[in-house]
Amino acid sequence: MKTLRRYTAKIFREDILLLLLLLLGMGIVYIVNPGTMVSLLILSGIAAWAVFRLFRGSERNSELREALVRKTKEQEVKDQFIDTMTHELRSPLNSVLGYTNLLLKTRLDGEQQKYVRSIKASGELLLGVINELLYYSRIRSGHIRMASNPFRLRDQLSALEDIVRDQVRQKGLVFRCVISNDIPDDLRGDSVKLLQVLLNLTYNAIKFTREGEITVTATCKERREERVILQFDVADTGIGIPADKLPRIFDRFYQVEGGSDSQSLGTGLGLAITREILEMQGGAISVESGPGSGSVFHATIPFEVIADGQGDKAGEELQLRKLNQKLPPGMRVLAVEDNSLNRDMMASLLKMYGVHFEMAQTGMEAIRILGVKQFDVVLMDLQMPGMDGKETTRWIREELGSDVPIIALSAYAEAAEKQNCLAAGMDAYLTKPLREEELYETLEFYTPPDETRGRLDLDYLGKMAKGNTDFIDSVLMRVARTLPLEVGELKEALVRNDQQKVNTLAHDMKTTFAVLGMYGYVEEALTYLESWRSSTQTMSVAGHMVHMLEDITNDLTVQLVEFARPDGH
Repeated sequence: MKTLRRYTAKIFREDILLLLLLLLGMGIVYIVNPGTMVSLLILSGIAAWAVFRLFRGSERNSELREALVRKTKEQEVKDQFIDTMTHELRSPLNSVLGYTNLLLKTRLDGEQQKYVRSIKASGELLLGVINELLYYSRIRSGHIRMASNPFRLRDQLSALEDIVRDQVRQKGLVFRCVISNDIPDDLRGDSVKLLQVLLNLTYNAIKFTREGEITVTATCKERREERVILQFDVADTGIGIPADKLPRIFDRFYQVEGGSDSQSLGTGLGLAITREILEMQGGAISVESGPGSGSVFHATIPFEVIADGQGDKAGEELQLRKLNQKLPPGMRVLAVEDNSLNRDMMASLLKMYGVHFEMAQTGMEAIRILGVKQFDVVLMDLQMPGMDGKETTRWIREELGSDVPIIALSAYAEAAEKQNCLAAGMDAYLTKPLREEELYETLEFYTPPDETRGRLDLDYLGKMAKGNTDFIDSVLMRVARTLPLEVGELKEALVRNDQQKVNTLAHDMKTTFAVLGMYGYVEEALTYLESWRSSTQTMSVAGHMVHMLEDITNDLTVQLVEFARPDGH
């Protein structure tokens, strides 16, 4: 479209210049032969030709403008098609990734956890490919952003091995990953894009290799203080690429025929997307190949190096955030979602966060519920039959007069869609598939003050005592004396690295807090300490848990004394 505009402007400038030259020529002819018939004929001929030239130029400009309009409409239709298709793909992916994350939080043995992590990595990869296809036309405009998160290189290559293992075995190939010892393991960059690049190159190698091996080698090409440039070589013993095909190998939609699996030809976008991703990160890619001699793709990517110890610290902080992901139990959330799988997945997340929640399948049902009940946050799906999310929000704002925070949930990632949601009265926007951390942080932002958190609840103890207040007072005073001592023992056991003692004390303290109605506030800490395994990586997390128990115990002790002796004696 920019080319059409430049061409139209160029023709217009040429027509104006030609007209000026013709007028100048006519003036010269008239001055030299002002009264002759020849000069009049020449002037008339030049004028007629100039008018015809201008008319043709104007007609050509009109045709170009019409072509520009058609091109714009075609682009809009294409963008709408891509948006719709990616929305349809993102919706089921939301359930796949959501349930995978929930499954990883359950007790799994080593092999099961490995399989689930492979499913998660593959799902995230598919999501990344969908996103890249959606924004491919905008990549060169800088609309795709690279993430910058801490990750471990060897974990990414291990995930690569897990994902491609089945395909490699099916073809009887040998697959190896070789990592140079001088490469630091803790890096900062876009680990998802790195995995996507390596998978694209590895899948390409598998496709064109009938026998032999595929080797992924990581070496340190250059290192300067806190920055490193890594080179990843993906070598195969496949059929190779003819010399005349090499210059076009990274072009869009270009395919080299000859793969051993005719069903895996793909779209021809894999290598093109790989090159774009690398160039956006300041990297590059090249290839060496020849017929019958296999191929070697060389990809270079710069990363930041995380200082020694900071990688473990980042991992511990992430683990702490996951362990502490509890919202106030009094928080009330209404989730509006028409897809049953997404509803179940959302319910599992909200249950895990410990909040009170209700589900609605339609916009009208959400309006009915909000008309009779109060909520702290509404999670609103945008694409629903009948009344969609934006219409429902306008009704809530205008007809119900409610200012409850409404968070949009949509598979569309367009900036314009976000603006439309905000204009409709929504407060925030989350893109599907939902990222658990992002959902939690958003809900946490809209969490109302919880004045009951950490307060003593003696309903259970009262039922046990059957109205015997002396019994209740004696229990409370005994707990007030012994609980701080038990927490002190827990701290000492942790300092001594006495794993068995820590596990036993944490298990025994569960009953005490449960009797006092406080178990919900210490469940994560006690569960973690009960199954704690001593190591340098887990010591910091365990220390945080004990410190949290100590703070809660100090507050609880004051409440116990005040309740048991209200008169202060």
